[in-house]
Amino acid sequence: MLSTPLALLVGLLLLLPVCTFFAYSFLTPRAFHVSLPLTIRNYQIAFTEPVYWQLLINSVRIGLSTAGISTILGYILAYYISTQEGHLRTAILGLVVISILGGYLVRIYAWRIILGAEGVLNSLLMALRLIDHPLGFLLFSRAAVVVALVNIFVPFTALTIFAALENIGRDLVEAARDLGASPMRTFQTIILPLTGRAVFTSFLFVFLLAAADYITPQLIGGARGAMIGVVIYDQFIRLGNWSLGAALSFQIVLVFGIVLFTVWLLLKALGLLKAG
Repeated sequence: MLSTPLALLVGLLLLLPVCTFFAYSFLTPRAFHVSLPLTIRNYQIAFTEPVYWQLLINSVRIGLSTAGISTILGYILAYYISTQEGHLRTAILGLVVISILGGYLVRIYAWRIILGAEGVLNSLLMALRLIDHPLGFLLFSRAAVVVALVNIFVPFTALTIFAALENIGRDLVEAARDLGASPMRTFQTIILPLTGRAVFTSFLFVFLLAAADYITPQLIGGARGAMIGVVIYDQFIRLGNWSLGAALSFQIVLVFGIVLFTVWLLLKALGLLKAG
């Protein structure tokens, strides 16, 4: 009885839109609306058009790169914070939280300024006479999208993993050291396995948000940084083909699910998903 209001709220805000999109994907598209009869043509287009697969693969590559780098950097930052004490720990945590409060679009435009032809990085390299002309590949590329997204998501992964590190009993670490385990051995056999679930949660969170992003690719991605989220946005907002947009949405749900399940199996095989 106590969970009923929450269940109804989740059903209203999550399940209802998902079910609506699923129904749209089997309806005949019209200009900014859908109608009968039912059809599987939308899924045929989504799964057979090479351009959609190319964009989907590019999205997966960017998502995996962003999630992997963000998780590694976030883990390093979280581990460093966990080893500090007093005011230094509080100051670093405060800076991490403040960085989260920074505007999403502000960060993206900041990277445009840094990586642009007349940006900070190119100007610095030219001033040092390391290059003769601006490097055009720094902006509007897959790498630029990954860099911008990593900058956005590292604070989230750091806080998630830091919380897991704080739940590890200090007596376990001290017992390992008393038994002669080196710091690296202690990290590999105790700390890393007990934070494996936080690592997977961080990876999942970043991968889903990064691979489905549609704002960053439009602003700094260019042709090589184009992603499937941009196409879905265009289908719903610009072209009015809601049925195809819905079918593409469920296509990425399927592909992303396979990717994350594979990552989960890999972490499980490595022994990083033990109960903590």
